[in-house]
Amino acid sequence: MKKFLALLLACVLVLALCACGKAVPLSDEEKLAKVEELYLNKLSDNGGTLEEYRVDKVEPVDNETLSMLTGDGFFPDATDDAIFAYVTYSVKPIADQYFNWTAGNGEEQGDWIVNKTACVCVDKVNGEFALVSDGTGW
Repeated sequence: MKKFLALLLACVLVLALCACGKAVPLSDEEKLAKVEELYLNKLSDNGGTLEEYRVDKVEPVDNETLSMLTGDGFFPDATDDAIFAYVTYSVKPIADQYFNWTAGNGEEQGDWIVNKTACVCVDKVNGEFALVSDGTGW
């Protein structure tokens, strides 16, 4: 009977936390998946300049490394939910846009530009994760 009451109490506590809007933090794997999802969304909204695109790799950047690369305070508005990552991706631009996509970084490989890298910050905006910063450097 004691085990049943303890289990019931645990369930009530979990429901109470959920009802209070307390979100369960994302796991490291879920964070990287969220970065990939949002970066793919960015690539899909390319104004018709790409035939194909893909995210090849997402690597997390820890706070210590970020601080070393940028100096303290580079992302002063970042919340505790912020995710910093390097995104390696490849694009296959339409012919007349090829030159525009070679800018910044990447390697030309046939019709594709591969190994492009973006420094990305994903954070919560109005309660939802969003891509808030991306570029070739921090």
